Amino acid sequence: MNNMFEEEGSHYWILAILFVGAVIIISGLYVTGILKLDAPPLPPKNIQITQIQNSLKITWDKSPSVDVIGYNIYRSKQYSVQGEKINQEIIYETEFIDKWLVEDGTYYYLVRAVDNTQEDEGITQVTYYFDTAPPYGTIISINNGTKYTNTKKVKLNLESHDSYICRYKNEGGNWTDYTNYVLIKDWELIDEEGLQIVYYQCQDRNYNEGSIESDSIILDKTLPEMEFIRSIKNIYSEDEIINFSIYLLDNYPNNLSCYIYLNNTLIANQVKEFFDAFLTFNFNIEKQSNGTYLIKLVCEDEAGNQNIFSKNIKSIIIGEYRSKEVNITINRDEEITNNREVILYVNSKNANKCRYKNEEREWSEWEKYTSSLNWVLSSEEGIKTVYVECLNNINESLGINWDTIEYKIISGSSGIIKCIGVPSNLNIITDKCTNSLTINLKLSAVCADECTYREVESGIWRRWEDYRNSKEFSLSARYGEGIREIEYKCKNKYGESEISSAKIHYDITPPSDYVFLEANSQEDGKIRLFWSYLGVKEDTFDIYKKSLVGRTFNYVDNTNQKYWIDYDTYNEQEYHYYIVVKDCAGNEGITPSNVISIIADSEKPEISIYSPYEGEEFNKKNINLEFEIEDNLSYLITCQYQAGGSKKSLGNYYSGQYVSENIALSPSSSIASGDERIRIYLYCKDGSGNEEINYVSVIYIHETEIEEEMSGPGNID
Repeated sequence: MNNMFEEEGSHYWILAILFVGAVIIISGLYVTGILKLDAPPLPPKNIQITQIQNSLKITWDKSPSVDVIGYNIYRSKQYSVQGEKINQEIIYETEFIDKWLVEDGTYYYLVRAVDNTQEDEGITQVTYYFDTAPPYGTIISINNGTKYTNTKKVKLNLESHDSYICRYKNEGGNWTDYTNYVLIKDWELIDEEGLQIVYYQCQDRNYNEGSIESDSIILDKTLPEMEFIRSIKNIYSEDEIINFSIYLLDNYPNNLSCYIYLNNTLIANQVKEFFDAFLTFNFNIEKQSNGTYLIKLVCEDEAGNQNIFSKNIKSIIIGEYRSKEVNITINRDEEITNNREVILYVNSKNANKCRYKNEEREWSEWEKYTSSLNWVLSSEEGIKTVYVECLNNINESLGINWDTIEYKIISGSSGIIKCIGVPSNLNIITDKCTNSLTINLKLSAVCADECTYREVESGIWRRWEDYRNSKEFSLSARYGEGIREIEYKCKNKYGESEISSAKIHYDITPPSDYVFLEANSQEDGKIRLFWSYLGVKEDTFDIYKKSLVGRTFNYVDNTNQKYWIDYDTYNEQEYHYYIVVKDCAGNEGITPSNVISIIADSEKPEISIYSPYEGEEFNKKNINLEFEIEDNLSYLITCQYQAGGSKKSLGNYYSGQYVSENIALSPSSSIASGDERIRIYLYCKDGSGNEEINYVSVIYIHETEIEEEMSGPGNID
């Protein structure tokens, strides 16, 4: 019996052990969340994400489950990865702003509903590309980058990557509202002649704001001025070339173009670059058969402003002409002169080189064709004839022509000398240096009719020619670089003169010394360039400049100083410069200087005085001066004050800094008691030297000052 009971009891123990083990396993499953007493809540729906500046706003609809107490949000950089929970406490609303994003990119968000014991088991992520990068590659070009316009209506050529909306403004104007991004936009400039600047800025769809870019154009509505030097005649021979010349002047440096129309057919045009002096345009029109013709001259600037001149002419038969291809006039067809020195005006369409002579003299040497040159008549009074002959490019003669003028010594005329002896007072002047074998001699002599020249190194005199006050002279290439000496003598019917001479340095080797260029901005927008150079002191410096208007570097000036000031600048515009050495002979250096960039600053600082206020009363000399200074370009501003006495230094301050300084009033010593108005001046100067002045007036009470001085052992101003 006992064995039987013992066997039956063992079964009960086994069942008890199994029951306890089952309870432990099931409890563990509940603890770990594998088994749950209740079903998890349903996830929220309609999850939306929007970007607000540098944050993301997540919104959702409430979970349908009634026992939901809030929500948790998980963020991940990888799809299907739950990521980290970004809320520290349960979210009770249906929106959340994620302010902790540190880099642009794609983010995945999971919003889960939470009840008292568990989260929903949703795994659906919502993705969003977070973008704080502004638009880039922003470019604006007015009228496709042209330099000038003659109308305020222009087109803006635009480009800005990742842009959605953009705005615009003129210099000094207000921004437009943001409108949809476009590639081409019609725009109106300010209706004032001069440099016009248009600014352009864009935002992307997340309102990230790009950089402000600008372009400029010159509004020029002024016609070029036209003045005839040699006029268009009414009647021409049918064998005669029609020739005339004009001066042209404009109000801006630009290219000026002139066009000639004959009966509305374009027959000739010229383009020349205008800077600040009259341009000369010479036109030759081929001979025309008998008839009446309309000549129209149209000259325009780069902005499209046109000055138009029209005239009817006749071409007639007047018999055989001297030369059909060369024409000459003396002193613009004057009939009489009391000066031997005259100007020859030569016109020839095909001339390459010409020679000249007075009557009964030898021809001069052939020289390059020019439309005008100085000439000297023979010394005796009477009707004088000057001849010209020209050759074309293949050395064929274009014929001989001549003009006459009467040379008459008028009684009492100053400077007129009757010649009774050999030529005297000879002088020869030329440049100090040259890099060309062809040089120009400036000559003078009294009573000279013919002259001859030689290079001393050759020892050979050239043939006698009519006396002239200037002449081209060719050096010999055989002697290489170095000092050359030219000798000069003249003769007339009384005999030969003494010899006069001049020296010139022939140099074709460019300078090799380096220039180190520096610059600083000065008041009123001036820019001062200065440089160090250890080369020859006779060397000069060519200055090249580039700006937004110019686009490319252009030569602007030459100086023999080691500094140069640019007055032609605009406020807040950036300019670029470099220097090239030029020696006495005109050879530019091998290596340009470094390029330097600098912004012009003509705007004064802004000063706001906060304390003391206008009319404030004081019975002590030491008071506080509180003010604020702003400047558009300078980082540091230097200030002084004056409070009844001399100027005193305050110190250097940052732009935008609020300043509080103790200053001393300087009342008049001649006032024993009573009130004295003292004006406190504040002088602040930016880094470019632009100074602004502001002031405030205060009342100083002298009676109080006396009492204060008596009350203490020592009083310090």
